Amino acid sequence: MKRFFDIFDSLSNQQKKLLEGIHVEHLTMSHQQVMPATCFFAVAGLKHDGHDFIPEAIEAGAQVVVMSRPCVLPEHVLGIVVEDVRKIYARCASRFFGDPSQKLKLVGVTGTNGKTSITYLLESILREAGHRPGVIGTVSYRYAGKTFEASHTTPDAFVLQKHLADMLAHNVDVCVMEVSSHALTQSRLEGCDFDVAVFTNLTQEHLDYHHHMHDYFEAKNILFTHLLSSSSKKTFAVVNDDDEYGKKISPAKTVECFRYGKNQTADLSLVSCEKSESGSKLWFSFLGKSFSFTVPLVGSFNAYNVAAAFLAAHALGVSSKNILHSLSHVHPIPGRLERVCADSAYAVYVDYAHTPDALENILSTLRDITEGRLLLVFGCGGDRDKQKRPVMGEVAAKYANLVVLTSDNPRTENPLSIMEQVFPGLRKKMKAFNGSCGFIQEVDRKKAIETAVMHMTENDILVVAGKGHEQYQIIGNTKHHFDDREEVMEALKKKRKNRLVA
Repeated sequence: MKRFFDIFDSLSNQQKKLLEGIHVEHLTMSHQQVMPATCFFAVAGLKHDGHDFIPEAIEAGAQVVVMSRPCVLPEHVLGIVVEDVRKIYARCASRFFGDPSQKLKLVGVTGTNGKTSITYLLESILREAGHRPGVIGTVSYRYAGKTFEASHTTPDAFVLQKHLADMLAHNVDVCVMEVSSHALTQSRLEGCDFDVAVFTNLTQEHLDYHHHMHDYFEAKNILFTHLLSSSSKKTFAVVNDDDEYGKKISPAKTVECFRYGKNQTADLSLVSCEKSESGSKLWFSFLGKSFSFTVPLVGSFNAYNVAAAFLAAHALGVSSKNILHSLSHVHPIPGRLERVCADSAYAVYVDYAHTPDALENILSTLRDITEGRLLLVFGCGGDRDKQKRPVMGEVAAKYANLVVLTSDNPRTENPLSIMEQVFPGLRKKMKAFNGSCGFIQEVDRKKAIETAVMHMTENDILVVAGKGHEQYQIIGNTKHHFDDREEVMEALKKKRKNRLVA
């Protein structure tokens, strides 16, 4: 058990005296997770105010309540008023677990697209270089042979620090973490000591939460202007210099910054990318040296991901030779242009692309290597940024020959209403299906995938976009098992069976 004042920042002597004898075994912002010997942090959220649940938290065993405004509490419960409850909660979580990020290398990867791919690439490079990496990200939290389901891209501060402490206990020496804009604005990463921060790009996403691109950028920039700059370690920034927002990233002078892009003045210059269905041949220039190598990843956008991973690994002390060797045989990344049934005569990919920029990246890449038609199954998520829906429709129509518009994770929205909001963009450049090209509407995602597969010929390429690695579909507030890869395999099996019968 930990003495509460030992894990709390900036307590007055009077508060410390009051806390003598109080022990805390758990920290939480959820009244539903309170147990005896808990410190409850009352946070005013978007939908609920934690102050309203203080009585329930006390009844469940909370001994200390941290709040942003005074509330009447029973005599046996200590209340502490602070200005920013979220920030204090995150710092306390770090202290509770012994500030684990100070004892391992910590890499944060932020941006709209590319975060998952870069963390996978870095994980592979580090492992092959003799490190023991751990990963916190969208697909999973994984380290030391253990894999945990990812509830969020960047988890709650207490959960995050618990994983970091567990990594240390299992001899993990580097943690590579995807850092979301939500996590940054909600101060989940306070108390984290970063070594390296990576910025990939910034395109339209999460405007339902941030409202404006400027606010979205400022959220991402917290990783560089605050967390990285205040770290107690030697720190590095890795920034995409071809991105308009990347150019605005300006870390403190104490941070060594590496920039990558097509510009010859970049620290790592992307000279050329030669694409094929099996991968990409890349030419880099870095520190006066030229490198040419092949990676089993398709697309120019992956060249940027590779460059970011290369520089982050370099900042961590991995040699160029080891980096290139690892990249040359990296494994496919789950749900990121992942080929389904690679031995099939039909080329079908699933991808997590759910923003206009990500969708354009994968479609333009596949358009270049498609001998026949390019087919697309996609939809837009419910209860999320509505502004991007017609834009995604326009992107789909620009590159694909046949589009099957369907449901994604509708959540509490009507999926047909979501599809209606995609149509203005789709109709700009595409007409209804004519037997070969055009768009089809099918709200049932399973049927949509089957429809697209049945229309394929052996020269076509099909991509099922939006959900990638996900193994569920959220309808209402309920998760139902659904895996695009499983549905593609089932549809291909049915197609083969139909051909044999014919």
